[in-house]
Amino acid sequence: MGKKRKRRSLRKLVAMLAVALALALCPSPMGIEPPPPPPKPKPKPVDVVIPLPDPPPERKWHPRHQSKTWLTKYRGRIFRTTQLPRCEHVEMLVTYHPAPGVTRAQVKQRTGAIVVCTGSYHHPQTMALADYLQRDGRVLMGRRTQRGILTSDTTKVVDILDEIVRGNEVSALALGSRLVPFKLDGFSVAFANKQTDRMAIGLTKGYIFVVQGVSDLWCLGRFFEEVLGCSKAINADGGHVVKGRGPVHIAFRWRKSPPPQQQSAGKPTTPSPAKAPAAGVPSGTSPNPPATGSPMPVAPAASHARKDAGPSR
Repeated sequence: MGKKRKRRSLRKLVAMLAVALALALCPSPMGIEPPPPPPKPKPKPVDVVIPLPDPPPERKWHPRHQSKTWLTKYRGRIFRTTQLPRCEHVEMLVTYHPAPGVTRAQVKQRTGAIVVCTGSYHHPQTMALADYLQRDGRVLMGRRTQRGILTSDTTKVVDILDEIVRGNEVSALALGSRLVPFKLDGFSVAFANKQTDRMAIGLTKGYIFVVQGVSDLWCLGRFFEEVLGCSKAINADGGHVVKGRGPVHIAFRWRKSPPPQQQSAGKPTTPSPAKAPAAGVPSGTSPNPPATGSPMPVAPAASHARKDAGPSR
């Protein structure tokens, strides 16, 4: 009996050792490991929004408020050029004085203009108008040709157009041959070839050019295009009218400031003090404060140039 008990105890001990060894070698049942724990989420960086300052407003280019006059020798001719800013601060006046007409000097004195150009074509004796003329919305002469029209339209900026612009404050007049782009517009080749006193007006994006000189139309047109860089130019009445009398003239002057608004009754109106011109600004500049913008381009190189030179002889 004792031997049987010893055998049973030995068997139990062996079985227990086998189970312990099996558990040591195989910690998980059936040899399957449990799934790994889910990874811990990494902390995301905090998004810091820094508001950016508003961009500065775009500065619109504006021509400098200054008039310039110089002489230029071009292909054997001498041209007297006056440059003005082409903006709403320069107004175009169309003056009309029937027979016997007036001179450019008289118009300049009466209007206070910077420069005066001859106007539309007319009869040399009767001063009767030959083509379209409109002053402050009132038509004084109907259109008889399809020539270019110099106008100060509703935007108050001088332009050369093919069509008529209507408006109470619009002034316009038909002039002569187109110089840029060149078109005779009904004038003969002999008229274009004639060497005589000429006055013409040219336009760029920011400037108005009034040119006077003895020339033919071909050379005058090339001067506007090649030297002054004008995209539009038109010939005015020339010949004896440049130094003589005429019924129609084109005067350019600085636009006057609007009158102060009237206040309610019982409240006196305090006039605002006039601003003194900036230091270093030459005579002939606008009484209005100059608008900001890009600096004025350098004037074309001129031979025998001097400021405020008299008309060419």
